[in-house]
Amino acid sequence: MENIIRCDENGCGWEQPCELKNMGDWYNKPCPKYGKGVIINTEELFLAGMLNALKMQDDMLGPELPRETIHIDSAKLCREEK
Repeated sequence: MENIIRCDENGCGWEQPCELKNMGDWYNKPCPKYGKGVIINTEELFLAGMLNALKMQDDMLGPELPRETIHIDSAKLCREEK
């Protein structure tokens, strides 16, 4: 499974692959390209932790079970209304 983290600031476009278990490294860190925003906020970190727990459980169940790819667009999570 490939996980991508990206800057949600308009016009930035920075992104890079990141394993679920390493998403905490980006918690409250600004975009390395844009210098603003937050790459992983509290809600996204919580979601990444839940997904990592599900992935670990899935790994224990074995490869013979069917798999399905999911896409979670977290750009709209906790956007402050202006």
